[in-house]
Amino acid sequence: MDDGSRIRKQIRLAHYNYARAGFYYISICIHNRKEVLGKIVNGEFQPLPAGVEARASWEDLPAHHALIHLDEYIIMPNHLHAIVVLEWIPEGDAGVATTALRNDENHPDRSKPGPDKDSLGAIIGSYKAAVSRKLGWKKKHGYPLWQRSFFDHVIRTDEELHTIREYIANNPLSWQLDEFNASRTGRNSFYEWLAQKQ
Repeated sequence: MDDGSRIRKQIRLAHYNYARAGFYYISICIHNRKEVLGKIVNGEFQPLPAGVEARASWEDLPAHHALIHLDEYIIMPNHLHAIVVLEWIPEGDAGVATTALRNDENHPDRSKPGPDKDSLGAIIGSYKAAVSRKLGWKKKHGYPLWQRSFFDHVIRTDEELHTIREYIANNPLSWQLDEFNASRTGRNSFYEWLAQKQ
């Protein structure tokens, strides 16, 4: 159990602008990896009420963050894997079509104090808070629904995008090997999967 006394491993890129446009693979875990979102039966995810809300709130994200696009995603018993795309149009470029990868530009909110409202961290934070609030989780259970922070990986090539989509789609089929499954019989790591496909 993580009581916060240990130094946390840095899982985000120290100098990467998480508010700029691009494709991101993310994983969000349930607190202590409790399997509260649902279960895997015959290779398919069957949601519990928390899983139903996790899915509904995820699909509702673009209604609250106009510049986010949802790609492949999967809800699992104790975590969520997804690809998200952040897009934005720089001030003065209203007539220019947005592209998925504007990697050399700064986000227009970068000069404002605090987290950028359309940064990856702010969006994931608002998602986690929304699911917890709608379920009344902390009040009912006395502990947080979600693990602190989240894992992310910047997707840099079309080949990587295809491979990660495949990984997400196949996640329920490999639940018995999943690194988040306390009862796993083997190991299926995201980076191992990525390395095998390259």
